Amino acid sequence: MGNNLYTIILGGGKIGYSISKWLLSLKYEVTIIEKSEYKCKQIENDLGNIVINGDGTNPKLLESSGISRATNFISTTTNDPVNFVACQITKDHFNLKNVFTTINKNENIELFKSVGINNFLTIDKIIADQMKNLLYANKISPASTLFSEMGNLLLSVNITAENYISNKKISEIDLPNESFISLIIPVSGIPFIPTPESIIEPGHKIIFVTKTNQEQALLNSI
Repeated sequence: MGNNLYTIILGGGKIGYSISKWLLSLKYEVTIIEKSEYKCKQIENDLGNIVINGDGTNPKLLESSGISRATNFISTTTNDPVNFVACQITKDHFNLKNVFTTINKNENIELFKSVGINNFLTIDKIIADQMKNLLYANKISPASTLFSEMGNLLLSVNITAENYISNKKISEIDLPNESFISLIIPVSGIPFIPTPESIIEPGHKIIFVTKTNQEQALLNSI
């Protein structure tokens, strides 16, 4: 593997495991550092020989894991002091630029930022994003069916700032096959037929034409 594909992950819990599995699917080289021997055995059984059993705040262990050739370091433990120390050592001692971490308690955010650890996600943010994805997956969105017949579907969607397509031109939007925007109804209430240069804004009601078997794909894309 090339050096630009090497990532070290501290913590073999749910977050670290999931990130590792995803990176491996993208053909990244991954090493997980995990303190629990039991978790190490589980990871090795599932993902192969990619795990080191030890303390990720130990500079010698980090060095033996190949930190000098890594491009990314991601700390995912449930212990903020461990994440803090590991990231600081990796950033300052080994001069690694791409250092990422989870922060379990929001009151620790300023501490991480004070030493230049700015690439982080809070557990609250992770849970909120997962909930949004769950809501989209279950069609819990401001959408309603106006017409459905012979495999064709006319769908009305109220656009908010949270939608992927918000503030984008029609030409920049990638919709599923046989799906298109037929009408935009702005807050003013005067509908218009969009052009490729039309911009979708929060508050717009969009009328989509699609196939019934593409409804979920359409909702996921917007």
